[in-house]
Amino acid sequence: MKKIVGSLLLIFLLLLACDSKDKIKFSKVRLKKQVSVLSDSSFFGDVRDVLLHNGYLLITNFSQNRLLLCDTAFNTAVNYGGAGDGPGEFRGVIKSYIKSDMVFAFDEYHGTLSLFSLGGKFVKKITYPQRIFAFTRFTVDDSLKIYVAGPEKDSSMLKLDTSGQIVRQFGSVFPSKNFREKRARSYKHILCSKDNQLICVSLSEPYIEFYSKNGKKLREFNLSDSPYLKKRLAFAEQQCRQDPKKRESTYSLFSDAYLANDHLYLLYIDQDEKNQPDVDKVLVYTVESNNLQFYKALDLSADGKRLWYDAIAVTNDEKMIYAYEGVLNEWRIFSIQ
Repeated sequence: MKKIVGSLLLIFLLLLACDSKDKIKFSKVRLKKQVSVLSDSSFFGDVRDVLLHNGYLLITNFSQNRLLLCDTAFNTAVNYGGAGDGPGEFRGVIKSYIKSDMVFAFDEYHGTLSLFSLGGKFVKKITYPQRIFAFTRFTVDDSLKIYVAGPEKDSSMLKLDTSGQIVRQFGSVFPSKNFREKRARSYKHILCSKDNQLICVSLSEPYIEFYSKNGKKLREFNLSDSPYLKKRLAFAEQQCRQDPKKRESTYSLFSDAYLANDHLYLLYIDQDEKNQPDVDKVLVYTVESNNLQFYKALDLSADGKRLWYDAIAVTNDEKMIYAYEGVLNEWRIFSIQ
């Protein structure tokens, strides 16, 4: 009898241990502030991107076709661009970046890249042999080479220079005989680590890849076993089974990605209890010499409400996270416990 009880207890403990591996836990965050207007009383509109640089936020404001450089209290320091087709103007500014006191901004309408000084002076507009649609995050290295997603038949990323040349095409593409599906599912957020490796986060697939700046693939990580992602992946697969044509569109998984020190923050899309999508949770991974380890998860929801964040940025000390909620058109600033 004792042996039977002991065996049952052992089985229970094993099941409990297995269950704990799949248990979803979130670290504590605290909502500190909500901001819907700038210090000059102007409103935000359709923010597509945000970057923290030396204590300032670079905000890509799509609907107003401008970039804003603000302090963390949202006092505007510099405006870049504006609506139009003239020098330094945009028709669809979508992503931006700061490097070497230069501001880089892609215009999806024209498929061009505009450069500004950090102080706001327009430098030049760059046109490439093909239109560049920067739907996801891009990065710039110390030699001012630009790395941006650009899915083609045999590559998924482009290395550009500031003279209008495509230096290299590289990167894995989603395996498919259908080019539309291949292109839709091969977009990646591209970030640059401290040791100058490219960290490439798939927009719609549970994959993260590491590349050298010369385009050599170093490592690939499959996150499909993450308990945090299972509901979204199952939903996307179910939709595609019901209608195979839906594979030609993108069921986004990682809405945004942000690198702070050695931690990769992934804003991911989840399915709620009613199987409706929401975007209010963040996975955090530690990046170490070609390795990726789960660190923690953050829940940015509030009072049980469904929220849809479009962009995030994390302070250098990793004590604060700035998240833009696109439906409410407001910033929510959280302290990370």
